[in-house]
Amino acid sequence: MDAFATRCAWALSRLVCSAANRLAAQGYSRRISVVDEADFRNVDEELEDFLAKGPAPVVFTPGSTLVDGLSYYTAAAAALNALDCRGIFLANQRTALPQLTPNILVRSYVPLSRLLPRARALVHHGGIGTASQAFAAGIPQLITPFAHDQFDNAARVESLGCGIQMRSHASGPAMLEALKQLLADELIQSNCTAFRARVVSGESACMKALSTIEIAAAGCLGKNRVESTSERRQELAATGTHN
Repeated sequence: MDAFATRCAWALSRLVCSAANRLAAQGYSRRISVVDEADFRNVDEELEDFLAKGPAPVVFTPGSTLVDGLSYYTAAAAALNALDCRGIFLANQRTALPQLTPNILVRSYVPLSRLLPRARALVHHGGIGTASQAFAAGIPQLITPFAHDQFDNAARVESLGCGIQMRSHASGPAMLEALKQLLADELIQSNCTAFRARVVSGESACMKALSTIEIAAAGCLGKNRVESTSERRQELAATGTHN
């Protein structure tokens, strides 16, 4: 990263932190905005049939930072079978997988906004987008962070009472115990259901996020510098242009 990019990143982080503090002080409710590719991707026929003909599955998506996919999915499959649960593995086509039983289905990608409302729980890496989709679906999260912001995201999900954090290198038995605890915890499920109402999705999520940024910018940069941006946004919304 060059000096200019570093300064931009630093300035943006200061703006975001300042904005968060300002919004909290002014009493704005904390909401999550969620967007994915649901408008462009459909649930395939086999997956639809799988979802319709049995109990809600546990979805596993460890993310691109996963190093040892075979060990991870072996532990996941063992945990599902021990708990007599069904599962869906979202795995890269290059990922090595163990021999799987009929209660487990594998897909390389499915829009989470279409899948998670029909799932029992989500086991994932702690990416903010993935966590947000679980909040939107109102389902518990078991998070195994690997890198970057994932550890902070996992801690926040746990602090909200909507999931459990587990070490990324945890053994098969540890995953089994964590998943068993997650599925049995009625308080976590209650918290997830309550938090679901605070999530904004679809096109309104984009506009909500932009409005929040404008409010923050007005406080940090001054009202006059933001008015022209707000007017431009209204013009784009009126014409249906979102570039």
